[in-house]
Amino acid sequence: NNDNNNKQMQTIGTITKRNYKPIKQELTINSFAPLAIQFFNLLIKNANEEKPYLRLQGEDAFILVKLFTTLGLIIEYSGRKLSEHTKMSEELIELAWINRGHLNQTVRHAIIISILTAINHPIPF
Repeated sequence: NNDNNNKQMQTIGTITKRNYKPIKQELTINSFAPLAIQFFNLLIKNANEEKPYLRLQGEDAFILVKLFTTLGLIIEYSGRKLSEHTKMSEELIELAWINRGHLNQTVRHAIIISILTAINHPIPF
């Protein structure tokens, strides 16, 4: 039994080198994609409309930051082969274009990050 352990481990100085078997990962279907489309559409649906209780150009600008961050994450994790991916990216870029001149630097930073996420995950043709 001790000989088996010596074959599996080699001691080099104070560092123990272990031999591990590679783990095989199985492919799974992305079950997040259909839900992502619905969630994305709900978030972006009324993003352009003015609300009397929200001042997105003023003190409530942090909501825009969270919105752009969330939309970018949804696009990133919804899958590259998703047929709606291009449409979601276009809608995100359109919303970003509307808010491109926002006074808050953090909002402009979130816009850039979300656009780069959308561009970085295109559908392969």
